[in-house]
This record gives sequence, structure tokens and C-alpha cells, in this order.
Amino acid sequence: MSRSDPRHAKPVSNAAESPSDTGAGRTPSALKDLLEEVRSPAATRSDVYLLVDALGRAPAAEEPHRARADLLLHLMARDNPVGDYTGRNGKTVRHAARDALLALGFPYALEVPPELMGQAPPTQPPRTGIGRGGFASLAILTLYLTVLGSWAVWNDLTVRRSSHVLPPRFTRDTAMSIAFLAAFIWLPPLVSLCGHALKRRWLQSIGSTLLAVQAIPWVLIAGASLWNGREPLQAAILPWYLSLWALWATRPLPKSPP
Repeated sequence: MSRSDPRHAKPVSNAAESPSDTGAGRTPSALKDLLEEVRSPAATRSDVYLLVDALGRAPAAEEPHRARADLLLHLMARDNPVGDYTGRNGKTVRHAARDALLALGFPYALEVPPELMGQAPPTQPPRTGIGRGGFASLAILTLYLTVLGSWAVWNDLTVRRSSHVLPPRFTRDTAMSIAFLAAFIWLPPLVSLCGHALKRRWLQSIGSTLLAVQAIPWVLIAGASLWNGREPLQAAILPWYLSLWALWATRPLPKSPP
């Protein structure tokens, strides 16, 4: 009888193979390729989305269930950082692998780690931008501070304590004040907005730091007013609450997969 007779072919082993095994037919190639993409230094959030979506699909007819189960167990391991990555629906790779292993049925479903059985996947999708709330917070804060800064400059130009003071005029000190106010008012929201628009997390962090520096004086002045109890209206007028709102709404986005 010919050696190519399928009855003489070597049977597929049921032993647990390592997910890193590169032998043909031993690991689900589609999932393995997606996993390698996620592990690569050039991985993007879209690669994580594709991996989570693939885990939610049923295995192919020719895909060995043992190999798929081993790969899923590898993704569920506590020391595997890929398991913490989150898909577009808010579900982590670890929970998606758990659900995929349960879908394989008996006996593979019995191998799910007990600590994962009682955990529900997160329902809130990850932040992918600052959204309308973030844009609104920056716009309202910038507009409010611009009005306050304009009033301060105009008051400096027009209010005189003595009738002997010369008529108001635009001086170098006034120009420096306007430049300082412009940098203090417009630079932090502009940097934060550019960081989110360009999807540069380092720029988002700089913008968040500048917004925090901008908020500190308002918080301190408002706190002092409330503590003294003499000018509670000043605490309500100062935009400390707008600064804190913008700081929270435009905080840096979660790190992308390494």
C-alpha cells in the first residue's frame, strides 16, 4: 500500500503544545498571526481590535481545538500583558479569550482559570478622544479666561487713581501683560487640543500639565476667599471649576499597545 495512504498518516497529537510552537497545523494560524501583529513594536489599537474580533468568531473547521485552547490559555495568563489590551467594545483580550474557550465546550471549557469565571468584562469602551465634552470644556474655559483677561487689561488702561495721571496709553508693560495673558490663557488649551487632534500622547501630557498649572492659581485664590469668608462671590466668579473640568475632560488617553 502506498505510503501516501491517509490511514498511515501520523495522527494529530492531543498533548498540549506551546502557543509559540511554529509547527504546521499546531496553532491557529489566523489568531497566531494577529497575536504577532499585536506584539510587534509597530502595533496599533486597530490590531488589538482585530484580535478581539477574531477571538469572538467560531474556529475554522480545520482548526485543531487543542491548539486553539492552548493559545487562548496563553492569552489568559496573568503575566501576559497582551491580555490587558482592550477592544473597541470595552472587552479585554483576556476576557475575549475566556469567552472563546468557553465556546469550545467540554472538555476545554473546564480549563478556564477559576479567577476569570467570576469576572465580568468591562462594559464601557475605552476613550479614543476627548469627545464633545472635552472640546466644550476647552472652548468655555478659553472664552471665559479671554473675557477676564480683556477686562483686566482694559481696567489697567482706563482706571486711574489720580486726576494728575496722564491719559492712558499703550506701553511696553501693557504689551508684556497682554503677551503673558495670551500665553497663560491660550497656550494650555491649544497644546492639549493639538495633542488629541494629532493623537500624540506626549503632547497630550504636556497640555494636561499646562492646564494643571493654569488651574492652580484659580484654585488657591478661590480657596483663600472661601477660607476667609469675606469674598465668597469671588470664588464663584473665578474659573477654577472650569479649569478642573477641562483638566479632567482632556486628560491623556490610555497608552496604546507597546
